[in-house]
Amino acid sequence: MVQLATSPSTRHYVEVAVLVGYIIFDGYGVFPTNHFIGIFSVVLLVWILLFPEMVVWRWITFIIVSAVLSTSLYIYLGPTPPAPPLIGWLQPANDPTPDNGCGPSIDPDSVLLIVGGSGFVLSPRFSHVNAVTLGSCKTITMTLGDNGLSLSSDLYDNAGLPIGTLIDNRYTVNANAKLITQVSSDLSTLVIHSDDGDELLYVRYLNPKSIIIRGILSCPSPRLLSVKITNTAVKWGNSNSDGGDCSDGSLNGLVLQ
Repeated sequence: MVQLATSPSTRHYVEVAVLVGYIIFDGYGVFPTNHFIGIFSVVLLVWILLFPEMVVWRWITFIIVSAVLSTSLYIYLGPTPPAPPLIGWLQPANDPTPDNGCGPSIDPDSVLLIVGGSGFVLSPRFSHVNAVTLGSCKTITMTLGDNGLSLSSDLYDNAGLPIGTLIDNRYTVNANAKLITQVSSDLSTLVIHSDDGDELLYVRYLNPKSIIIRGILSCPSPRLLSVKITNTAVKWGNSNSDGGDCSDGSLNGLVLQ
C-alpha cells in the first residue's frame, strides 16, 4: 500500500495560510464587535496549530506569554465599544386623520396630536401642550412652531431604564439587544418593541397637520410610573381615560406624580 505523506514544510504553509486568513476575518468580522472573543479566538487557533509539536515546557511558556500579551492588549484597547444609536427625523406622510375627539378636520392654522383617542389642537394662540406628564418626565409634549408641529418624549422601558429620546421629531434610540426598533420606509413611523413583545412606542406622523402616538410610556423619577396608551384610551394603574375628549391646547393632559 502506498501512503502519501505531507511534508512538514507543506503543512506549515497550510497552517500559516489558515492563521493569516482567520486573522483577516477576525480583524474585520469578530474583533470590531467583541474585542475579547476576537483576541481569544486567535490565541486559541495558534495553540491548536502549534500544540502537536510542542513539548510541555514550551506549551506552558506559550500559555503564559499568550495570557500576558492578550490581557495587555485587551486592557490597552478597552472593552468592545457600544453600537451607535439609531438616529433620524420623523417626516409627514399623507394619511387621513383617524377618528378622534376633535373630529376629522381642524382649522387651517392648527395642528393635532392624538393620544388615546383624544385630541390636542394647537394653534398660534396655544402653541405648546404637555399631553402626558409622568413624575419629572415630559412624557409627551408637542409644540407648534415656524416649521410646523414637533413632538418630544422622554423614552424609557418598562423598568424605567432610558432607551432614547424624541426631541422636536428627532429620535435617538439606543442600540439594545432587548429592543426591536422599526422605522417605516417613508420615515413617518417609529416603532419600538421590547424583546417580550410589548409595544413601548408607536409614533406616526400622519400628515403635516397631525401626529398619533401610543405605547407603554414610563418615567423612573421620583418613582417608577407607567401609562399604557392605546388607540382609544389611556390606562394607568386601575384607572383609565377613554378617548373622545378634545382640548384646544390651553390645558395640559394627564399628570401623574
